Amino acid sequence: MSHNTTQHVSLSIESKLHKGEISIQNLALYSGQPYEKGDRPCLISTENVNKMVIHPGECEDVSFCGSAVYRAGVQGCLDLYNKKARIASIYWNGPCSRRGNQLEVANVNAHYIVMTGPIPSNGILGDVLVTVIAVDEDYASNR
Repeated sequence: MSHNTTQHVSLSIESKLHKGEISIQNLALYSGQPYEKGDRPCLISTENVNKMVIHPGECEDVSFCGSAVYRAGVQGCLDLYNKKARIASIYWNGPCSRRGNQLEVANVNAHYIVMTGPIPSNGILGDVLVTVIAVDEDYASNR
């Protein structure tokens, strides 16, 4: 995969929780494939993404790539959970045309703050930092 020509997004999910793990659930991909970053990027299954866990104080990458050959961008959504409590839903759309990129955080649980870094409206969607903070640590640790 050539990062210079292929639309991709990498969500770097950072847990600022003091207790409890963040898990990824309900991944829905409309366009693109999940992959593992590295010197030699490797496609992974949606099941592997849905098994990802981010421990307190850690940051994990969840990455998706399109296809320049098939003119496919990246589009999908996932939910972040702390035990049984949904923290938030994240939706992204990086069209193959590289125009009109979107990243939205919705359904944010009132006991958490979810912040994202800026995204380019055009071009490669690229790396996006997603930071999760518990407003009420007692609530977050008891879910």
